[in-house]
Amino acid sequence: PRAVSDITDGVDNFTELDGANSIAITTISSSTYALVASVDDDGVQIIDITNPYQPTAVSNVTDGSDGYSHLDYARSITTATINSSTYALVASSLDHGVQIINITDPYTPLPIHSVTTEDAGYSFNKPRDVVIRVVDGISYAFVLSTPGGPSTLH
Repeated sequence: PRAVSDITDGVDNFTELDGANSIAITTISSSTYALVASVDDDGVQIIDITNPYQPTAVSNVTDGSDGYSHLDYARSITTATINSSTYALVASSLDHGVQIINITDPYTPLPIHSVTTEDAGYSFNKPRDVVIRVVDGISYAFVLSTPGGPSTLH
C-alpha cells in the first residue's frame, strides 16, 4: 500500500484531527466518508473520501457545542445504518459515556442522544471502544470500559 493523500488539522477546514485516535468508514448514498474521533480536539471530523486523492472536510462536531455534550476525549467511533438512517456512536472517555450522532446528512450531523454512567443500568468508566452488532434483528452497542468489562446498550 502507498499513501495517496494526506490531511492536516487546521488546514483546508480540517479542524477536529488533533489527537486523531479512531476512524470509521461508511457509505451514505453513493459517497464514502471517513469519521475521525479526536482525543485532543474532543470531537469528530467527517471527511468525504469518495475520491481518496482529494479528501474533503464535510463537517465536524465538538464537545460542548451545538448539543454535543459527550465528546470529551473522543476515543473510539463506529457507525451503523438502521432502517434508512446512518448513525455514529462515539465513546468519550472523560465524559464517561457514548454520544449518538445522526449522520444521514453528513453535512449536517445531529446529536441524537448520549448515554452516561448516570443512566440507570450502565456503568462506564472511561469507555475506550464501542462496536455495533445486530443480534436477532436488534441493534446493540457494546462498550468497553476501564477497568470493568463491556456494557451492552439496546
